[in-house]
Amino acid sequence: MSEASLKRARELGAELATHCNGAYMDTNGVAMIAAALDAWAKEKLAAWMIEHSFATGHGDTFEDLLKELSWQVAEARQKDIQIVHGYISMLQAGHIKEGLREATPEEIEFGTALLEAVAADIKALEKR
Repeated sequence: MSEASLKRARELGAELATHCNGAYMDTNGVAMIAAALDAWAKEKLAAWMIEHSFATGHGDTFEDLLKELSWQVAEARQKDIQIVHGYISMLQAGHIKEGLREATPEEIEFGTALLEAVAADIKALEKR
């Protein structure tokens, strides 16, 4: 259980006590709230990861899920950078037709979006 969850549980316990005529919440009550917060956050993050095609691995805690997500995002960024460099190399070498014949539909879609973004940036610069 994270220190942040325990802190938030204490805050929630104090708020609950205020609404319950000052009833005292013991350590077990605070721990239960903290565990519930951890579980809620973990489930929300796991659902988001699955919805966005990231693997959750063996994430037993919220922190485990964040570690799992971090390396996957870093890996995806690296792949995107490689694709961009590949397109730049094809442009520089004049091998666009050969590259498009060998490209997957996803690579073509990404390349098209990339070139459209570059074109939009060029247009914006020309307007200045």
